[in-house]
Amino acid sequence: MLTETKEPLRFRISHDMVHAFADLTGDHSSLHVDPEYGEECMFGQNIVHGMLPLGFLFFLNPNFSLHRLSARFAKPVFINDLLTLELTTSTPSAQDNLLEAEFSFREDRSSAIVTTGNLVLAPGTTAPMVSRSHALTVSRSPIPIVPLQQQTLELAQIQKGDTAEFAFHITAAHALALEQFLVEGLLDGAPAHALALSRSHAPPNFLSLCMISTFVGMSIPGKHAMLLNFQAAFQRSLELDHDYRFRAEVIFKSTSTATLLKNFVISDPAAGHDVLAAGKINSLVRKHPHSAPLASIAEREAARVKG
Repeated sequence: MLTETKEPLRFRISHDMVHAFADLTGDHSSLHVDPEYGEECMFGQNIVHGMLPLGFLFFLNPNFSLHRLSARFAKPVFINDLLTLELTTSTPSAQDNLLEAEFSFREDRSSAIVTTGNLVLAPGTTAPMVSRSHALTVSRSPIPIVPLQQQTLELAQIQKGDTAEFAFHITAAHALALEQFLVEGLLDGAPAHALALSRSHAPPNFLSLCMISTFVGMSIPGKHAMLLNFQAAFQRSLELDHDYRFRAEVIFKSTSTATLLKNFVISDPAAGHDVLAAGKINSLVRKHPHSAPLASIAEREAARVKG
């Protein structure tokens, strides 16, 4: 199988980008947007939503629809961090015509890899086109139809089998908002293909996966959450201007590592709750702001696997 390494893409995450992402997704988790809470948490400051940097993946392959995506958040990203995205793609196989890629995000100052993962794109199925004129005339509200109130669940309050769900709706205005604040993060001298998203297709599938962040940060567990990793696969692409539901259920709880494993589905209520996407979410439930710092997220995950 032939592989191709894309030209690295460098960008910076600003305070405004974090708050724009929170407004777009409805994930106003205190860990990301409350300065006072950030100062009291284990990191001593607010951290960036883990899903936010993943949006830059679609500057590199804007014409392809998202088929599968998984990511592991090894280290936190902070406001004003400079990141480099490195992506290696494989030649689509003749059998299924799917394009596979592995990616990593590296923080420039420390050279530490903060996020890794892989994605599968479907070249033959393009995402819906965004009409910029239409998007600019649509009043933009958060993707969740009813804003979520941040929960404050402790680990002891969460049990296997607990579920929660909410409705969401993605519009051309949401896609345009994503494009606009991501473009602001690109550094001068970014490769030409980095501007392709603004000339091409909206990523509604990716925006639907941003509801993972919203669910973890606002619902189960809410305020004390940190997203560790996830994996997702699409049965078919989502459409703009259509109502969908995001539902997740706790399937495993570890008291030793303070983690929750959840199954999630994205369904279409208008089609008898036909499942469009499904996957798993792994999150940490932090005890309280003054808990002892974690040695590393990876070490906790290793301990969970061994246990």
